[in-house]
Amino acid sequence: MKILMVAPHHASMHRGGAEVASSRLAEALRLRGNDVWELAAASEGMNLSSTISALSDRKYLLNEGYSDGLRFTSARSAWANRELIEWMVRVNPDVIHFHHFVGVGSDLIFLARHAMPGVRIVFTAHEMLSMCARDGKMVRRDGSLCHRPSNVECTACVDEAPVSLFLRDEYMGRMLRQADVVTAPSVFLSTRLAEWMGTDVAWIPNCPPNAELQDPRPLAEGEGRSVFGFFGQIIPSKGLHLLLAAMIDAKRDASTPMTLLVFGTRPDATYWEQVVEPSMAKLAKGVVRAVDGGAYNPEDAVKLMGLVDWVCVPSLWWENAPTVVLEAVSAGRPVLTNDLGGMAEALALTSGGKPV
Repeated sequence: MKILMVAPHHASMHRGGAEVASSRLAEALRLRGNDVWELAAASEGMNLSSTISALSDRKYLLNEGYSDGLRFTSARSAWANRELIEWMVRVNPDVIHFHHFVGVGSDLIFLARHAMPGVRIVFTAHEMLSMCARDGKMVRRDGSLCHRPSNVECTACVDEAPVSLFLRDEYMGRMLRQADVVTAPSVFLSTRLAEWMGTDVAWIPNCPPNAELQDPRPLAEGEGRSVFGFFGQIIPSKGLHLLLAAMIDAKRDASTPMTLLVFGTRPDATYWEQVVEPSMAKLAKGVVRAVDGGAYNPEDAVKLMGLVDWVCVPSLWWENAPTVVLEAVSAGRPVLTNDLGGMAEALALTSGGKPV
């Protein structure tokens, strides 16, 4: 079977949940004898000279940019869209699997359906951006969790008129209905999305990483298992600042060594400079400390987790099916996580554990 995987960006350039999930599924399908092609938006700052550019064999990039940031329609010209669709028709996939509309543009789903009415289209939702115009987090400006979108109430979060949000909902609903199957990697998200759409959303878990179980971290004489790890994007919704605050509190009267290793990219420079970095400075020395491990490649996640005793996932929003939980279980590391969204669900499904 020939499958075209469409992701926001390629996992080699951007470590997001949708990118990692798409890449792992593509490799799993290839191992089963399928002919898998990949299409994704180029990373921010990359300006491609043509509509479609080859990254490597069967892996292609296109420019990112939006003409409508509320609906995420692309800024491609009509000519560029024709060229893109002609390329997709030449690839002639049996299935097109969209892992998001961000990056590639929500209009690409409509274009693909119109140009190839016989192709099977699968859309996987990795978060709630189709139903939440505030970055898909379902978190209000005051930090409180939102349980159900409302065109009137949502105006306080996104500074848009209710009618604009109503039209956005109509557009997103039509976009999702272009797909033959809509899926989500957690029961939590599939249930929420189905309630919003008024139709079935299939639950299909993400592929776990293909990695070897890590041995327990070697301990020095008298040392306890007190090395904690944070892995992922360093953005406010991931809750790293809460983890650092807990370490600072522990430092005040701790006599037992504790270390937090922080691994991840920094897409929010302000958050890093004004919140994370000052807290890290307070933990630079002493019996309780934090160490910046820098960014890492997705394929190295499980190996790096061998350096820690615990993996911490302190996210403050309705996480769907965080890849870091799958990676931690594959590494053989216990997870400390919030009981929000799909976080506890992912842990229970993969290890039989419960949130701490």
